Amino acid sequence: AQAPDGASSAPRHAPPADAVAMAATTAVAPDDGTSALFFPQRDHEPVPARDMFAVPCRDGSTLLCCRLLRARRGTVARRTLVYFHGNGELVSKLYAPSGIPGIPNFRDLLDYLLASEHCGLASAVLVEYRGHGPNAALGPTLASLLSDAEDVVRALGVAEEQLVVMGRSTGTIPAVHLAGLHPKLFALVVESGMGDALAWVAQKLGTPTADFERTPVGHMLRQRQATLRDFPGVFLVLHCADEEVFPLEEHGRRNFLLACGSEHVAEPDAPVVDLSVDPMAPCVLRACDTSQGMRAVKALCEFENGGHNFIWPMNWKAYSACLKRLLVGTLLADASGSPVPGSWWTDVAKSRFGSDGRRLESRRGCVIT
Repeated sequence: AQAPDGASSAPRHAPPADAVAMAATTAVAPDDGTSALFFPQRDHEPVPARDMFAVPCRDGSTLLCCRLLRARRGTVARRTLVYFHGNGELVSKLYAPSGIPGIPNFRDLLDYLLASEHCGLASAVLVEYRGHGPNAALGPTLASLLSDAEDVVRALGVAEEQLVVMGRSTGTIPAVHLAGLHPKLFALVVESGMGDALAWVAQKLGTPTADFERTPVGHMLRQRQATLRDFPGVFLVLHCADEEVFPLEEHGRRNFLLACGSEHVAEPDAPVVDLSVDPMAPCVLRACDTSQGMRAVKALCEFENGGHNFIWPMNWKAYSACLKRLLVGTLLADASGSPVPGSWWTDVAKSRFGSDGRRLESRRGCVIT
């Protein structure tokens, strides 16, 4: 049966009426010394209850996240995208309308992908961290960040082959952690991530890397490189050439090379695709030579500009095209400098957005394909 608001009637783990109170009164987990890494933020405008997703955690806490469901029915859609944001960011800001005229926000992209007939996406989960938004009373630590990521996947109950896990900046730590636990993931996407999470965390904590590696969390972070090297699914790195926090050569390309198992960014005959759908935002997609027995595409999407914090607003067209290509299975198809058919910046799609880039319809009624 169709839900009253037009959404699928699939189980959504909607939070009970007192879910926010539960999150605020649950005992805070002991700090393992890593809480100083986080920059918790409070919501200015919380995510509406209808899109809340309550995750029961192993320590008895309830983690409140956001879940968006496919608004249309018809074609079979089974995949779920799980997204981990960067440090100091908020799910509610990803959910809210864009404050930049002419530029949509990340939730608009998710709405577009969910509405597409070709992406096979049934839902998208934006994971909120402890100490952030509705989880403000829960103390964030690296250990809880990793265990909460595991609990989110457990609560979803989705086969790992149908999961697309994506992390941005600090959010790449739980994303890669999940890829190590679930190597059959359909895809792993790393945006603006660090190359050596263990060394980065140790440096931030002022602890020798060798000492931190001996801690339980440090041991898990050490597995990151092996995970990227051995991950058999589709792997996509999104990184800016002018990245100032995690420079491209030391971090973005390093992650890409680990996945490729190569000392070169691209073999002579490997694909290089120009995704510059906007002449003001050059973007090139580089790939490994998949003829060497790889089962899935490993790719690096290099945006010329955007740094660490403006990769989305400065490159949203190519960024959107990249994710859609990944889901559709045409990541390395020749772009020929033209927009991806059906993209929301085409003339047909523009009619569904106002001059400021915001949706003219509610999300439930958005049917851009």
